Amino acid sequence: VDTDGDTDLNLTEYIADTDPRDSNDFFRVYAINNNTAGRHVVIKSSAQRMYDLERSVTPLGEWLAIEGQTDLPGTGAVMLLHDTNAPSQWNCYRARVRLP
Repeated sequence: VDTDGDTDLNLTEYIADTDPRDSNDFFRVYAINNNTAGRHVVIKSSAQRMYDLERSVTPLGEWLAIEGQTDLPGTGAVMLLHDTNAPSQWNCYRARVRLP
């Protein structure tokens, strides 16, 4: 069931700790920023959840966990997930959320 019509099922929203009655509240990557220290993936986190950052060459390719960016406890605020060893070519990123 998708109570708020945001395409995330209520179960998915429970896992992400978002409000299944608010179509503006769902888990997503807000931005990917490049700078001299690497790439930073911006997400809104929950202090009750854990987060992982993964990289792939293509959206359908093999997803690899980024060293040091797994099992990260949420802060309850915006979090920056870091890929400090990002290859020079552009990659796809995904942030994953799960129950602790």
